[in-house]
Amino acid sequence: TALGLRRRGVVVLEGAAAHAHTLQVARAHHAAHVVAFEADDTLNLQIEAAVRRLVGKAKRKPPIGVHVATRSPLLLREAREMRSAQMRTQQGAKAPDPPIDPKPFSLEEIAARALLQEQSQVLLDLAQTLKQERVHLVCFGFDSAAEALAERVFSSLWSAHFGAPRISVLTPDPQAAEAGFRARHREAFAHPDVWSADIAFLPFDWNAASIGAEVFDAVEAARGAPTGAIVSTGTDPGNIHLAISLMRACNSGPRWPIPIYLFETTQSEFSLQYAKGDETEALDAYLLAFGAHQVTATRARVINGALDKGAAIAHEHYVKGLSEKAPLAMRELQSAMRDWGGVMETFRAANRGAADSAMVKLWDAGWRAARDGEKGDPQPALPEAMIPLMAEREHDRWMAERLISGWRPTRPGEARNNSIMAHDKLAPWSALSESDKHKDEVQVRAGIDVARATHPNGFVRRA
Repeated sequence: TALGLRRRGVVVLEGAAAHAHTLQVARAHHAAHVVAFEADDTLNLQIEAAVRRLVGKAKRKPPIGVHVATRSPLLLREAREMRSAQMRTQQGAKAPDPPIDPKPFSLEEIAARALLQEQSQVLLDLAQTLKQERVHLVCFGFDSAAEALAERVFSSLWSAHFGAPRISVLTPDPQAAEAGFRARHREAFAHPDVWSADIAFLPFDWNAASIGAEVFDAVEAARGAPTGAIVSTGTDPGNIHLAISLMRACNSGPRWPIPIYLFETTQSEFSLQYAKGDETEALDAYLLAFGAHQVTATRARVINGALDKGAAIAHEHYVKGLSEKAPLAMRELQSAMRDWGGVMETFRAANRGAADSAMVKLWDAGWRAARDGEKGDPQPALPEAMIPLMAEREHDRWMAERLISGWRPTRPGEARNNSIMAHDKLAPWSALSESDKHKDEVQVRAGIDVARATHPNGFVRRA
């Protein structure tokens, strides 16, 4: 690997990345960006600390972006909240920008967001075709990648035409998997009067049993027919083997004519040749690989935050009430990222959920993204009659995103408190004021501009 990189002109240094001397030789304290990309979260945090020590009290404008890869969902959440707390303190004291700007990220989260941004309309189309009441995803395995995808589904895949999204997990140890998920997302189950995550954990050991009609019968009896499947067991070879078996069983009948999303950490010849998505017009099961480092761990996504372009636009709408004005010009949409770097992480998370649901809102409004060669409308209209229903569903989605992110409703007499993640608007739609309901309408309209900025080919009416 080192030889191949050097042949491409990359400077490769041998040494422990967390050691200050190695970073000093690499001139990390003079870099625009430092990416801590060890497999161990602790080492990545040590790299961030070492860069901070090297810089010391030196002034850096702009600050060095230290992108810290984080596998633990709990650690990722806490690291982001710490960044928000530091920003609040800094803004309150009107202190100068610090020389280091820590930016924790998760490759699993990036992969999940990219998949849903691309596939949400596919799943909605299929749910409609199959006359289902809700989008229902079945996970075969529940490693960190599957959990990240479950979080994003609950944060974004809410349609005004369907019920709340549902997830069913098949795993050899359902009790342990459920206990872990509930522990990491306590607030998503602690307030059933507001929202409770519709996720169930069912027993199935793919190493001891084959996939057949009895597995499908058990899932359908307990949870209903699925709209899609996720295969994420923890190993690439295991995922490939299980996905192939699942596809064959689904198409025997056919039983489950659904997309099967195969998680892999590294692109394989198999995925490049056979897991490329739907290549036929037939209603059948097919494979689509996602999550490989080659497409996930890129400069555009990790450093430039390409997936956050829509989130920055959603934030602009919320802060400035842009829906009261005429539709934004494309130049204005492109410039929305300008102030995104100064947005606190807790609000970034909320706006990521809003942006990732943009194509769901377009689908609800009767549009789909134009395909190559199609002449699309760059300014799709939003039916006024749909806005109240879409705003109510947007509020449901926002509450799910906040609760899955660790926020809780305020108690009687308690004011909103960002530092302890308590929000007074985590309440049923009927309990909101007209002003609060209007804010959800703003986010619905924001979804249109988010979609416009991220789909330059425009949109066409759904059949």
